[in-house]
Amino acid sequence: MYTNKEVEKKIKKLRIFDELLLAFGRNKIIFKQPHDEKHYTMKFLEGILDVHETIEGREEFDEKYPTEGREKFDLKKFSEVIIETLREELPYILKEIDMSDPKYMNVEVLILPKKERSRELVQKVTTIKRKEMMIEESKLVDVMKDLVVPMKDLQNCDFKAAYLLKEGEESFLYRINGKYFLIKLDDLDALNKKIFEKSKMSVK
Repeated sequence: MYTNKEVEKKIKKLRIFDELLLAFGRNKIIFKQPHDEKHYTMKFLEGILDVHETIEGREEFDEKYPTEGREKFDLKKFSEVIIETLREELPYILKEIDMSDPKYMNVEVLILPKKERSRELVQKVTTIKRKEMMIEESKLVDVMKDLVVPMKDLQNCDFKAAYLLKEGEESFLYRINGKYFLIKLDDLDALNKKIFEKSKMSVK
């Protein structure tokens, strides 16, 4: 077992299986696929979010961050766009559902645990070695099995959000004031793209 302070002090990298490596700097996060020659950097600069691609191994005189591979976002505008876009779009994509509908009878959901439970589960599925935290796939699979429940049993579960495990209808499920709402993953993805497009700054 390790404490939050130990994690904050020790962890410089997060490896998700052998698919993705995240490195954490003072004001940036680097995303990289292991063994790939390029990586992506998300850098926070005085109210601006700078996202760019870097090709590793280039000579110093080469242009390291080409304009076409770089995007900037005004964080103040970004927060305003989030509120504005959610207000406009959510009424159309967040749908209230009837949990007694027969089409949900044999559907399972993956419960997204609350903060306290999440911390416990993170420790179960990770190991720390030389400032790198690794998520172990086999342990994650075991933990996820315990979080999968039939949709019809959700009323007996302590949760606020869940992921609908129905092929072709992947969605997030929310319980708000005793009512249940679905938002499709495709709609959520389109919403995120719209927010980022509206928040872009011109790159010079």
